[in-house]
Amino acid sequence: MKFEREWEAHKAAGAEAVRTQLNGSGSSPREGGSKADLTVHDDELGKIGNIAFQLHGRVKNKADDARGETHRAAIYLLNEGGLSDLADALLKVNESWNTQVSTLKNGFGLISNHLDFTRKAHARDEEDIVLSMNRPSRITDYFHNDYDTKLV
Repeated sequence: MKFEREWEAHKAAGAEAVRTQLNGSGSSPREGGSKADLTVHDDELGKIGNIAFQLHGRVKNKADDARGETHRAAIYLLNEGGLSDLADALLKVNESWNTQVSTLKNGFGLISNHLDFTRKAHARDEEDIVLSMNRPSRITDYFHNDYDTKLV
């Protein structure tokens, strides 16, 4: 029973946090708060994508250093220290670490690539809209007018 009450309290708190986040100011419009501006500008997407790209590179470099050092330590423990159990455990930790780092790097890469794609797709859409607005309307193609009529 206690778990169920705690779980319901956590779910209610989470739902409130989501409402607060979406409303922007922390209060509902009825309470005098304002709705959040959900507009994202191209330069903001570029900054976020750039940060994700930089994080990807930094994590890759640091993780490569850590992976190599951990592997060397495990080999030393195995060969020089005679601690094969500890070396095996360290290699398993290293393998798990590499999997987690790979997942993190992939996440940063996906964010960066998705934002780049979104920016380019939005620019193409904008260009298509502008071009279509400058073209003459094709609605006149659907009317057949064999004679001139004058409106009086």
